[in-house]
Amino acid sequence: MDENADLSDGAPTPPQGMAFVEPSTGSRTVNANTLLSGLDFGLYYALSSLAGQVVINEVLFRQRTGDVDEFDEFIEIYNAGNSPVDLSGFRLMDGNLIMGILDGTGSITGSNTPFTFPQGTVLGPGEYLVAWVGASHTERQAPGAQYQFYLEQNQPRLDDSGDDLWLYDPQLRLVDYVAWGSFSENYYPRNLWNATYQASLANVQPGQSISLTPNGLDTNSSACWEPTTSNQAQNRCPGWLPTMDTDDVAGRVTSVRRNNNNGFLVSGFVYHDREPNGLRGPAEDWATGAKLWVKLVQGGVVNAVVPVDPGTGAFQFQGVSPGSYTLLVDENDSRADTTPTPPSGWLFVNPSSGSLSLTVSGNTTGLLFGLFQGAVVEGRVFWDDGTGGGTANDAWQNGGEAGVGNVEVRATDGTNTRLTLTVGIGYYRLYVPASWGSVTLSHPVRPATGWNDGTTANPVDSWASAQSPTSSGATVSLGSGSSIAGQTLTRNFGVVRESRFYPDAFGQTSSPGTYTFAHWYRPGSLGQVTLSLNPPNLRYTYQVRVDRNCDGTFGLGEEWGPFPYTFSVGSTWPRELDGSLRACTVEVRALVPAGEPIGATDIALVKVELAWANRPGVVEPDTLTDTLQVVGGEVRLEKRVRNVTQNTPFATTGQGRPGEVLEYCIAYRNLGTQGVSAVVLTDPVPYFTDPLLSVADYGGEAIRWAHGGNTYYLTAASDGDAGEVVSG
Repeated sequence: MDENADLSDGAPTPPQGMAFVEPSTGSRTVNANTLLSGLDFGLYYALSSLAGQVVINEVLFRQRTGDVDEFDEFIEIYNAGNSPVDLSGFRLMDGNLIMGILDGTGSITGSNTPFTFPQGTVLGPGEYLVAWVGASHTERQAPGAQYQFYLEQNQPRLDDSGDDLWLYDPQLRLVDYVAWGSFSENYYPRNLWNATYQASLANVQPGQSISLTPNGLDTNSSACWEPTTSNQAQNRCPGWLPTMDTDDVAGRVTSVRRNNNNGFLVSGFVYHDREPNGLRGPAEDWATGAKLWVKLVQGGVVNAVVPVDPGTGAFQFQGVSPGSYTLLVDENDSRADTTPTPPSGWLFVNPSSGSLSLTVSGNTTGLLFGLFQGAVVEGRVFWDDGTGGGTANDAWQNGGEAGVGNVEVRATDGTNTRLTLTVGIGYYRLYVPASWGSVTLSHPVRPATGWNDGTTANPVDSWASAQSPTSSGATVSLGSGSSIAGQTLTRNFGVVRESRFYPDAFGQTSSPGTYTFAHWYRPGSLGQVTLSLNPPNLRYTYQVRVDRNCDGTFGLGEEWGPFPYTFSVGSTWPRELDGSLRACTVEVRALVPAGEPIGATDIALVKVELAWANRPGVVEPDTLTDTLQVVGGEVRLEKRVRNVTQNTPFATTGQGRPGEVLEYCIAYRNLGTQGVSAVVLTDPVPYFTDPLLSVADYGGEAIRWAHGGNTYYLTAASDGDAGEVVSG
């Protein structure tokens, strides 16, 4: 089938403004030797890509009276889309240009030539254009319209009893169509118009228009048109809203250049929040998104549904009456579904519920719905140490176990990485893009007790696993980004503090003697503690005691005991204000027997092992070293002499004549590292001298003893002052 009779043209071509339906190619193959009949070709009106966006929104065809001043016929066109539309070259006519069925001088232009919109006619989203059939007049004004055109006719042209209007794009493809009354056009566009209620639309009063409802929502059906303010479409049009009279001209019932429902504009954007951060960035649109709708809900009933622009993500509702509403995003356009649902593999980010509550009392614009394509993993890092009656080391946060703040939680697929820090209560959230490969989630805090997904716990089974850089208690595989997209995953991580046994110590004692080393032990979690020596058979005997209640004294039950020594760190162990277990005193005593040589040394490696409560297979080790040295006292003597009679100074040697007085001085010093007691000093008097039993300078006594800054005078007799001259 072809639009021309040119035998040289073998390509099927439909008439301008038409398209093939059956067969879609416009051609059939037949047998030349067979007589055939009934070979039908079906065509339909080709639709413009702007059908449904640019709509005929309101028509006034019955003027108020026959007075020229009240000749008010108009056609209102509205951009119901979310982007500007260039109407340059578009054609408006009350006749079928494609089939050539026209009204001639009775048309809106007074001829068979349609009205063509001039170059530069660009209608923005939500904007109106009004074409007045008559000439400009004070009562033919639409101040709220973006454009007004006057067709300069001097009498009404639209038939009150029945007529139709056609809007074409420059290629003569049909943009919109509306008809009213008993008018019957055999070639009307059935793919763009359901005529069921068409006849009733002619029942208007003088000056009363017919209006599309809801405003700008083109359903291609006469069911959603009604005489303005009549409410006729209430029970036949889905999402019906009452049409309103907002005309300032007396005797006219229209909403020319205003919203048909006297409502307000509600608009915004759906966008791909790639970070996500809850903010719409300059490059964040819906170009990569799936098909979505926005629903306007009031009282649990969906009043209206609009599609989201697949590029910009824009959406808008026209004619929204004042009141309280819920706006929600959904993956379908069903009015029976009022549950916000993102597309498969997507998550609502802002708002996280996928819905907004709003009160409409004016135009409400700039509403935003941010979605993320991927998964979110969230949870807590917490001290799994049994605080407040919790169960220690079980990879569950219970009792009073607190969260751990400022912990870096990291997700990576080896090429891409995202990280965040936990807040004070230990909470974190990370978004994983669907485009990532195999994802691993981890944190660096050790020792790690394990993790849980909110249902099942995965505790560690050894100390090596608890403290390894790749600990199974702190490193989790999530799967590929695409496999987890659209999911909200929970991963909670338990950790404890590292135990501390400190400090190393050094001490000295005599033989026999004892020495006590003072230490501190701070357990990282609850459990059973064993203290032991390495090697177990040291040179000396060692004992240990623990101040288990950390009160600074060793009371009942905290006496000295031999190695190995075992005690429990239970729920009653004292804690610091931050919840950590307090460091308590541990003393190690060394017992040195008699007969040990000075300088003898013993080195004890003291080992502490904490077997975790509820996970006894996890044993945390720590060690310190106590070094002991045996020392003793060493008294050194120095004897000097002087001639008192000759008044010579003290020297190691001296001389004297018979009858002269000599004075001997013995100085003693302890050069050792320990005190010396019970010292007996004996010094022989030369045989050629006689001792003086009373010396004036010695307070009338025989011996003067200076020690520790004090001077004592001792008698020569054996008495209580420990001085004695035995012989001379």
